[in-house]
Amino acid sequence: MKLSNSNNRLEVANNSLGTTSFFNIFNMSEVDTKPIEPVQVALFLFGDKDEQRKSRPTSSDKERENEKELEGLSKDLANYKQALLKLDYYQKTADELSNLLKI
Repeated sequence: MKLSNSNNRLEVANNSLGTTSFFNIFNMSEVDTKPIEPVQVALFLFGDKDEQRKSRPTSSDKERENEKELEGLSKDLANYKQALLKLDYYQKTADELSNLLKI
């Protein structure tokens, strides 16, 4: 962007549209550049949306949590099945040994 001031005109070259624009300086109004204090008040009253989004889990976060929980439960189930098979094996072994002692 190129700015030049001549003959009470402000020339802005290569603006966002790729064209050159001319502005009459005397027709331009003053822009208020004071710090904006109401923004802090608005954030206090309405809260920061980013903070609210972070505190609330999104549906994808819930899905990930559910998947992790499901994986954990599946592992637990596999361990319980294996323990049950071992118990069944040991029960059969104990029954066989008991029968041998009776003879």
